[in-house]
Amino acid sequence: MKGLKVMALLMAVLAGVLILNTKAQAGIVPGTYCWQADAHNGSGVLGYHRLSIKDFGNGHYSVVGTITAPQTNGTVSVKLVNGAMELTDANTLEMGVSVTDAEYNTALGANALTVVDFHYLLNPVTMSGPYYTSSNHNSVTTTKSYGGVATLTTCTY
Repeated sequence: MKGLKVMALLMAVLAGVLILNTKAQAGIVPGTYCWQADAHNGSGVLGYHRLSIKDFGNGHYSVVGTITAPQTNGTVSVKLVNGAMELTDANTLEMGVSVTDAEYNTALGANALTVVDFHYLLNPVTMSGPYYTSSNHNSVTTTKSYGGVATLTTCTY
């Protein structure tokens, strides 16, 4: 009889762990998601982030996609993105992605590398939250940093 009680207790603990793990990852389903990235100062939309998420298990995710941003000259810039996402606790989904591009640098008279990194702190249920970014434009050591809010939206682009 004692063996049955121990087995029942072990089954209850295992079921509890499975339920907690399922609840912690409930908001994250592999697929394509889109975010509207608003500027921190309320100056409007900085761009749209269309990212596909692949689940590797145990709270580890791979992220690839594009960032689309309107330019001041009326054109739209589309950049390729890659990165990772981690469920760091039940309330925080951290995502880091990098964008690299070759842009013309007038001082150098040639194309030079531009690197932009984004770091998101998302709520795993709403998939929205603040983001931070820094960039190194045209292989120059000066870095710009800013942030804003990434809001999950419908993929229409």
